[in-house]
Amino acid sequence: MAKKGFVGSLFDFSFSNFITTTIIKIIYGLALLGVILGFLGYGIMGLILLFNDAAVQGLVMMVIVAPMFLVFGIIGARVYCELLVLMFRIAETLVSIENNTRGGGA
Repeated sequence: MAKKGFVGSLFDFSFSNFITTTIIKIIYGLALLGVILGFLGYGIMGLILLFNDAAVQGLVMMVIVAPMFLVFGIIGARVYCELLVLMFRIAETLVSIENNTRGGGA
């Protein structure tokens, strides 16, 4: 099985080449961007609550909810991307084992 380029892999209707492992960095970057935007959203919402007669809720939002969202969001995005990479590496390894077995295995 010959390795195709990125564009060639996009139009590979047999799905013999995977592109996810090449674009996983972009997926992870977009996930981090979403987590950071969510963190900022929770922080802004906390500020709005803080100055609109809901000081306790605003402080809880800014001090507890927003940082927890940031930490768990980053961890979740990383674990998800690592699981994607792991699945595709397992598939590539199984294809390699199959090729070695068919090509004159013991």
